Amino acid sequence: GRKGSELIVRKFTRTTSATQLNVLLGVYTWRSGKLLAEPAPASVWGRRWTVNDGSGFDVRGYNFVTRSGHRYVDATQLATKHHQIQGWNGYVTRSVWRSGKWVKVWTHKAKTVKDYPDRWGQVGIAGPKLLLGQVNVDVNADGVADLVLFYRDGMSHYLVTAAGSGYGFHSNDDVPFIGAAEIDGSAGYEVLVTTDPEDPQWEVLTWRDGRLMPERPAPALYGAAADTGWHGANDEAITNLRFYTDAGASYVETGWISYENSILTDPVNFATSVWQDGAWVKKSEQQRVLTDAERATFHRGFTVDSLVTP
Repeated sequence: GRKGSELIVRKFTRTTSATQLNVLLGVYTWRSGKLLAEPAPASVWGRRWTVNDGSGFDVRGYNFVTRSGHRYVDATQLATKHHQIQGWNGYVTRSVWRSGKWVKVWTHKAKTVKDYPDRWGQVGIAGPKLLLGQVNVDVNADGVADLVLFYRDGMSHYLVTAAGSGYGFHSNDDVPFIGAAEIDGSAGYEVLVTTDPEDPQWEVLTWRDGRLMPERPAPALYGAAADTGWHGANDEAITNLRFYTDAGASYVETGWISYENSILTDPVNFATSVWQDGAWVKKSEQQRVLTDAERATFHRGFTVDSLVTP
């Protein structure tokens, strides 16, 4: 209920046979020139900042709203005895911000949820967008650094904003923001995010026509043409994208090798593309065993010298 943003950190995870994964949070606020821990609002589990992602049989979350000039928070706990065949039941405790603290208003029985709870606030923290990180880089190539902000605003939905433009996307990764780097041959930094850590799949966001948008097509992999999306060879392989410049031109070398093979002795599948006329154009491909220097930088994901992380 006071101006200013609070800082939220994960303190530790407590595992039990019943809940499996309760994450204790620390919430810190600015008072009298320093950061202080802010006491948690009331809940059926006590006055502790705790969330649960529902991996067991218990979910917990907070939903913050402002109504008629007052700031409220609903702390919800839902549980089930069998998450596949039985509903979720629990309680909601509402508190209001009054006289510089959270004051309990009531506790009500929550409406039964038949399927897994999918409301952000029943699981996690809802209301304000959660700022997860930021970088200062020149995205729109005007010679001035832009403040790039990374938010979470849903169960699996995220938002990137920069230079007055925003781009929302879904991700199965809890920490999808890789950072920003000068990826292609056009001026300005690109924003790199993970959309699926398993396959894997990524998005490279670039500045085009006055806004942030996905860069298409992605560079080619060995044995394939340029694709509509940025992805690995498959979920059973290590896929690396190494970006570099040579004689003023921008290149990317995509390499992949199956987990069942050894990067010490088995060849890696490489394809090289060059940035040409605003797109990645495949130039060549080969198979070769990595050198000691190449093994040091070969990993799943992006290898680029200019990478700035949140």
